[in-house]
Amino acid sequence: MDHSGYYDAIHSAATDQEMGTCIPWLAVHLKELDKVARQPLTVEVDNQHLVNVTRHNRFMERIQEILYYTPPNLEDKRHGGQLTYLLNQLRY
Repeated sequence: MDHSGYYDAIHSAATDQEMGTCIPWLAVHLKELDKVARQPLTVEVDNQHLVNVTRHNRFMERIQEILYYTPPNLEDKRHGGQLTYLLNQLRY
């Protein structure tokens, strides 16, 4: 339920190149982002409502995590039909 196997796999890439070319499972990252977004915007400290800085920091960490990954360059696969196949699969 916490996708720990997924996170173990992406964090244990053998090389920077492998880490840079993996395709993230976007649904997992969006689920984590949603968990953070559901936390309260403010916290009460000494009868004062203050901005929930922890929520903000976790939100930014999740965004940076998502933006870290870049899709691999598939241009050299375009004429072999692989890119067309992949695009068709992603439409469903």
